[in-house]
Amino acid sequence: MPSIYTDEFQLKVIGLCIQDPTFLKESYDAINPNYFARDEDRIIIGLILEYHQTHHERPGKETLDVLMSDHYHKIRKLPNAVELVELYRMRLNQAASVNLEDRDFIRSKVIDFGRREEMKAAVSNIIELLDKDEDYGDAMAHIQKALSIGSAASAGVDFIQTAPALPKMLRDDPVWSEKNKVPLGFPTLDRRLRGGPGAGSLTVIAGPPKRGKTSTIVSIGAHAAQYLAKTRPNACVFHFSLEAKVPDLMLKYAANVTHTDFERIIADDPLYHLNLANKIRECNLHPGTLHIRYNSPGQTTVNDLRFYVTAYCSKMNIEPGLIMVDYADRLKVTATKEGSTYRAMGEVYDQLIGLGDDFLCPIISASQINRTQAREDSNETGLADSFLKAANLDNLITLNRTAEESQAGILRLGFPIMRHTASDWELYCRLNPLQSRVWEDPDLNRRVEEVRAGETADGTAIPIPTAVLPPQPGNLPAAPRRETNQWLAQESGFDWEGL
Repeated sequence: MPSIYTDEFQLKVIGLCIQDPTFLKESYDAINPNYFARDEDRIIIGLILEYHQTHHERPGKETLDVLMSDHYHKIRKLPNAVELVELYRMRLNQAASVNLEDRDFIRSKVIDFGRREEMKAAVSNIIELLDKDEDYGDAMAHIQKALSIGSAASAGVDFIQTAPALPKMLRDDPVWSEKNKVPLGFPTLDRRLRGGPGAGSLTVIAGPPKRGKTSTIVSIGAHAAQYLAKTRPNACVFHFSLEAKVPDLMLKYAANVTHTDFERIIADDPLYHLNLANKIRECNLHPGTLHIRYNSPGQTTVNDLRFYVTAYCSKMNIEPGLIMVDYADRLKVTATKEGSTYRAMGEVYDQLIGLGDDFLCPIISASQINRTQAREDSNETGLADSFLKAANLDNLITLNRTAEESQAGILRLGFPIMRHTASDWELYCRLNPLQSRVWEDPDLNRRVEEVRAGETADGTAIPIPTAVLPPQPGNLPAAPRRETNQWLAQESGFDWEGL
């Protein structure tokens, strides 16, 4: 079995087991004595793991001395028993004092290594099970176990002792950590989310048919791909569709990224190719930035998505930065009893959250409200009544527009559920359906706030400012002006020029 990286790294892993009170509790299943090259390291790790398995805590220095003494009595008949124990003690002293400033890096590498080794063993077991024609579900359980390595629940904490270190705890937490956040492309929303949704979070975009869900999710995917290409070149956006086929989604993404109408792309307009080349160069887009795949509705499970992402990332030597599922409602559910489909869908959403936890990335999905259940404005209650799963979500984004707003090319994003920031607010956006583009309009939001400030006490609806309506019915909204792009760049810290 291959050893885990270098000798110095292995010493630091032992150091983490001794010095860090949470490492063993969270990463116990990622460590195996056989991963270590030195005989003394294998003995030390074996003793530490055995103690932790029995007492559910790391051994202290005095306990380690006792463990060494006990081990000496087991090997005392060996001619070099004294020298061996002294060697173990010397290695323990080195581990107890080793510098662990890079402990987060070490922790993540240990988990990655453990998952890979467990996955290799799982694949071997699967081949054996399939050769014996045994239950396929057992094979999937092996894979699931491999992917869950290192995902044990963290230990409880004492509030008084931990509160001073809370800022660091938030920085290290996958959901709160900036390194795992992916902006959605709406600066006000991203600012409220402190950079975007984090790892393991589930954001659902909900609305009736023909409300702009696909344009919204394509806009999010396109922006995320461009952002990750610049900031994390080895991270990929996965768009799994259980509705639109790959050519349709390719057309929508191409129109979104290049700001070119569908008809021009279909006609092979040279302007499309020029815009595409400029965007690839500007954003450093490369193979592995955005991956689009169609999956059969009703036949695909969350585990199917997990296996595919694992295989593709291994093949391309990349990692998932964002996973989008359009729609999760069409993933396979197993419940068959009357009324249990809703509960099964809740389980699907829980599994998607687990998918984000495993891959340390956010999950975005779309959810459709039936026409008969939809109101003019979608909200949390409407979604909960339709799917009974609103409580599972980290962020719920609803798509709303009146007939007047539709004529003006306006789409209102509502936020009835925001787990890590304020809820119950709206964001006015522009929608260009011929380019599958949805973007925040800061001028419109400012003018709406001006109107809102004069809202009557009786709570009557706030009208759209006349200035935002198109001069002629049917006009498509124009792309954001240069001043708007400058504002977006200032608000989000991202270069929006030309987007």
